[in-house]
Amino acid sequence: MTRRSASIRGELRRNLVDARKLAILACGYLATALTPRSADTLIPGWWSALSPRRRARSIRRTAARMEEVLGDPEPGTSYLELAERYHTRRVEEIWGLWRALHRSGWDVRTSVEGLEHVEAGLARGRGVVLWATEFCGLLVDKVALQRAGHPLVQLTAADHGASFPVTWVGLHLQSPFYARAEVRYLLDREVIPPDGSLGYMRALFQHLENNRCVWIAGERMSRRRSVAVPLFGRRLGFATGAPALAHRQGSTLLPMHAEREGPKRYRLVVHEAIAPPAESRRDFVVEAVGEFARLLQAHVRARPQDWSWDRHTAARLTGLWPPGRLD
Repeated sequence: MTRRSASIRGELRRNLVDARKLAILACGYLATALTPRSADTLIPGWWSALSPRRRARSIRRTAARMEEVLGDPEPGTSYLELAERYHTRRVEEIWGLWRALHRSGWDVRTSVEGLEHVEAGLARGRGVVLWATEFCGLLVDKVALQRAGHPLVQLTAADHGASFPVTWVGLHLQSPFYARAEVRYLLDREVIPPDGSLGYMRALFQHLENNRCVWIAGERMSRRRSVAVPLFGRRLGFATGAPALAHRQGSTLLPMHAEREGPKRYRLVVHEAIAPPAESRRDFVVEAVGEFARLLQAHVRARPQDWSWDRHTAARLTGLWPPGRLD
């Protein structure tokens, strides 16, 4: 097989993966259109009944990831039980995403703790950068803040929700359909283009100058800049976009995470502002990333069932990227 033919076959496979994701989204859209909302709390049980063996394997695999990353469980705690709660929440998260594809949206109940930190940041008049974590998916925080009167400006990749590297199907079909679930809860959506050009930064500057809330995902690898900090005994590179943007614009930098309180019931926790006493921009960014990682580690240990244990995240934390343990 020539290098060119291998490349074509690889690209075709990636397009087929995104086509499959698109088909699943379409099926979910139809399923939620035909299922009454009163049945939503029963969906995780029905889902499990469809494939009990596959669910059991997934639970064991997730429990093993938790133990590998977190070490021995606390007394009286079972990783199998936490993994089971994680998969129940994941089913609810996926079903909620499908619900949000419809005009009526997802009728999840939300509350916000620490809203005063957002309002204090906005009172300064320089905008707020909300540094998000992968707790309870990426939809709950948008729903919660929109209902609290502070809809977000989301920074996202053009292939958000699709495979990497970028495919034609993912970029032009699957990702726009996926984003439809989030857009209804946003004030605006700024997109990082596939070529990585920085035109979107001007739009973010303007949003913050207009004193708005900008949402940026925290647990992401950067194709341009990152800072490696300790996390669970390893070094993990975090993208520096959120603290660098906040420092440049003089904006308030607020980390946040979500917690599941029960079926279709979530709480968003907005933490106090990260404002390390650094003189230079570089020092500010490094110290801010370190504080974000400490908060992340503490909350993952406290509520592992609410964090994301998908393959991408687990691979990074188990040393596949970046390689090596801390000395």
